[in-house]
Amino acid sequence: MDVDLHLEWNRARCAAAGLECLTPLWGMSREAAVAETLALGFEPVIKLVRKESLGAEFLGKTLTPQVVDAIRAAGADVCGENGEYHTFVVAGPGYGTRAAVIRGEILDLGDYLTIDLTA
Repeated sequence: MDVDLHLEWNRARCAAAGLECLTPLWGMSREAAVAETLALGFEPVIKLVRKESLGAEFLGKTLTPQVVDAIRAAGADVCGENGEYHTFVVAGPGYGTRAAVIRGEILDLGDYLTIDLTA
């Protein structure tokens, strides 16, 4: 389910900047959105997790159908739309080359864990 407050925030920011707010994914199934993203060849790497939603074992993993299944099994939104996780995309359509990243140490930020990713 989409978060109405997110849409309102986006519309307000765009209006303040004199821009039109376009939301092509609004109302789309989260399952379909993540499946399409992966099918198109994007390679998101999980950079941050909210502790109450996902564990440190997800940090640094490339989002794949199997990882999506594990996220779902943990009871989290498969797209992370409620703040369960954030990603860094290392490859995909339109990227000249795949970004080579080195997975570093895990940092505890209180309610969140993050992994140091460097190029």
